[in-house]
Amino acid sequence: MLANKSSIAFKYIYSRIIVTKKISTNIKIFEHLGHLREHFRKEEENGGAVPIFKKVLLHADHIAIKSNTTEYSYQQLYLGSKKLSIQISNICGSGASCNVAVFCENNALLPLTQWGCWMSGQVFMPLLHKFPFETLSFIIGDSKSKIIISGQLYEKIAKKLAAMFDIPLIIIDHHFIPEHSINHHFLEKTLLTVGSNVFIEGTLNNDFYSCSVAMLVYNNSAAKKPKGCRITHKNLLSRIKGTSKAWDYKSSDVLLNLLPVEYNNYSVHSMMCLLSVGGKIDLCYNINYDKIWNKILGINMLIK
Repeated sequence: MLANKSSIAFKYIYSRIIVTKKISTNIKIFEHLGHLREHFRKEEENGGAVPIFKKVLLHADHIAIKSNTTEYSYQQLYLGSKKLSIQISNICGSGASCNVAVFCENNALLPLTQWGCWMSGQVFMPLLHKFPFETLSFIIGDSKSKIIISGQLYEKIAKKLAAMFDIPLIIIDHHFIPEHSINHHFLEKTLLTVGSNVFIEGTLNNDFYSCSVAMLVYNNSAAKKPKGCRITHKNLLSRIKGTSKAWDYKSSDVLLNLLPVEYNNYSVHSMMCLLSVGGKIDLCYNINYDKIWNKILGINMLIK
C-alpha cells in the first residue's frame, strides 16, 4: 500500500514539477530562437552581414562534425571557438582585422579556428604544410601576420616560422572543444534581447562584418611568391547563401566530405554552406573506397 502511495506521489511530482519545468524551458528556447532568427532576417534585409558562427546558434544542439571516432555539436564548436577567440583578442585586440596564419588540419578544429578568428574580428589566412618553407616564410612576411595558429601535426614548422618572425604561436588540439553536455540555458546565457535587437555575448556587432575582410587566401601554386586574395565577409556570405539555395541545403542534410584540407580550408561548397544551415559534415580522413561505399549504403558500420 505504501509502495503504491509512493508511486502516486512520484508520478505527481514528476508530472507537476519536472515535466512542467521541462516544457517551460523548451518554450524559452523556442522564444530565444524566434527572436534570434527574426533579428538575423532584419539584419540581412538591411544589408548587414551575419557570420556563420552566429547562425550556428540556431542549431546549437545539432551534430556539426562527425568523424570515424567522435562527433561534435554546434554548441561544442561554438564554445571552443569562443575560447580561442579570447586568446587571439588578447594578442591582436578585438576587431583589429589582423591576419592570422593557420596551419589547418582536416578535422573539427578547422571550422573552430575559422570561427575563432572571425569572432575575434581578425582575418583567417590558411597555410598549407605542403608549401616549401621559403614560400611559407614569404607568405608570413608578405601578409604581415600577427599570429600563427597550428595543430600538433604541424607544430614543428609553425614554431620555426613563429621564431623566425618573432610572432606569437598558439597550438590547438581537441581539448579546446568542451565535453558534450545538454545545456538548456546555453542560449539564455549567450543572448541578450533588448526590444527587437538581439546581442550575442562576447561577439562584435554585425556592422563590423559588413565592411571587413574574412579571409586572405594565397594561391595554391608552385610559385615562390604566390599572390594573396582578400575575401570580405559580405562576399563570402553571398556565395554561401547562393550555393545553399541552389543546392537546397537543409539542417537535416548530411555531407560526406572526401576533400583534402587544401580545399576545405577556404572552399564554400565543402563545409561552410552546410554548417551555415545546421547540417552535419561526415569527415573521411583516409580515402578507402570500400569504407566509403559502406558508409553511403549504411552497411558494415559500427552502431553506437
